[in-house]
Amino acid sequence: MPPRQPALRSFDEELAGHRLATQRLIGLRTVRIDRIVGSVGRAGNLRDDFRPHRWRENNRYMTMLRLMDEGATLPPISLYELLNDYYVLDGHHRVGVAREIGMTFMDADVIQFLPKEDSSARLLSLERSRFELTTGLRDIDLREPGEYPRLRDEIDEHQWLLGEAGDGEVALKMAARSWYEKVYARVVVAIMTHGLTKAFPDRTLAEIYLQVEEEKWLASEEAGHDVGLQEAVDQLVARYPRHGLGRELERVLIGVRREVAGAGRAVGEVVASELLHRVDLATPIDPDAAMAFQADADQMSIGGSGLV
Repeated sequence: MPPRQPALRSFDEELAGHRLATQRLIGLRTVRIDRIVGSVGRAGNLRDDFRPHRWRENNRYMTMLRLMDEGATLPPISLYELLNDYYVLDGHHRVGVAREIGMTFMDADVIQFLPKEDSSARLLSLERSRFELTTGLRDIDLREPGEYPRLRDEIDEHQWLLGEAGDGEVALKMAARSWYEKVYARVVVAIMTHGLTKAFPDRTLAEIYLQVEEEKWLASEEAGHDVGLQEAVDQLVARYPRHGLGRELERVLIGVRREVAGAGRAVGEVVASELLHRVDLATPIDPDAAMAFQADADQMSIGGSGLV
């Protein structure tokens, strides 16, 4: 009998090493599958790739494999997040199948756990929480402290421009939605349809977006004028081999299924529509959880630099 694969990481064991401070509902997120590292309650019963130990003989797993390989629409999985790693509460077979067929992202309902001790991972979690609380955007995945404030600065500038172009100040969440639709989503569509997710396989969509922003700044400095985001995307595409749409776009990436993409609409149009649909589906933040987060964030500082 071949040796069994190592078990998954256990959420309970990981949590035991931290002093829990806050638990809050995030709602719908699109999560990179390689960030899903363990299980809530079933770590010892599955392989480290989330498949059952005798998965070819498991009728439920094989049925799920067939459905997902055909592009069936399935409900989001349920995850716990602890310090930017994710643990499966419900949907182990779906995660196993997703890894097997080469998907990159999955939709998930997320509950976040924040431990008390200071760390860069905790700071990142708090920065993301604050970003989500103030903007209403919960579909942007970044992994380094300081990156969410960069996006918030962009949204603040967009808010100011909307106010200048209109009849007065625009509410922050309205400006954030406008920025997501008119700036961020358009760049993400270009990233996906030009295959840049394959050129940067270790980066999230939001991280590639920031790469495009960096490219735009450098190109603008060289040209002596603002070159625009589309030209920055084009320059990145020219520097990296074209990888095509990528298997994740053909299957499940951000809810786009093959039969939808083939229904007479351009792929970019479908992707943009699904991105905006995801914002509309995001669960509103519970007011009590928001207050608990704010109280927790107000006390948080690392290296003398306060978060708020």
